[in-house]
Amino acid sequence: MHDNIGIITKKIKMRGASREEIAVYFRGLSKYVHNDKRFYGTDWVVELGDERPCVIGAIMLMEMDITFTAPRECLEVLLADFRLKFMRAGG
Repeated sequence: MHDNIGIITKKIKMRGASREEIAVYFRGLSKYVHNDKRFYGTDWVVELGDERPCVIGAIMLMEMDITFTAPRECLEVLLADFRLKFMRAGG
């Protein structure tokens, strides 16, 4: 994470939700979408990486990087809402 004139960039790894499911979520929030990869909100940008396999023991999940860029206050709310929407619980 770095600070550049009040703008923060944070990259997270996401497992357990498909790229399409995440893209649908950001399409609903965005003002503009570029190549279904970069999503532009009023004061934020989210970029979805490509899915790739991630093996954890005997389990294989798809994993992708998601990069969020926004002013600090906006980033905190955007990340909290995203994490709540895509929270997964084991059972």
